[in-house]
Amino acid sequence: MAFLVYTPGLNSFFAMQGMTGLQWARVVVCMAIVYVVVELEKALVDPVLMPIIKPVLRFLENHSPQWLTVDRPLKERLSLAHLCGHPDALSRKHSMQRRGVKRSQKQLQGATQPK
Repeated sequence: MAFLVYTPGLNSFFAMQGMTGLQWARVVVCMAIVYVVVELEKALVDPVLMPIIKPVLRFLENHSPQWLTVDRPLKERLSLAHLCGHPDALSRKHSMQRRGVKRSQKQLQGATQPK
């Protein structure tokens, strides 16, 4: 936008003029207000609003009809549990990875053997 407004030739083609100091002041004040509001929202959502919202979401999840639920794959559930700090999610995730490695090695051995 600034390129169109302040480049000679383009500003006359698009009939644009530069902004005055008062207009720039308005822009800067509005930018600062939006920045402060967004930062306050980020600071308050986790400690203040999430303890209120989580029980409501949990209630809705437990009382929704079966046809509305989405079953997540085991791998995604374990990664989400790990992110939430579930104590044994990491050990289950590692055991699942070990089993996957063993399976892939068996598959490779089976693929190299002639039938």
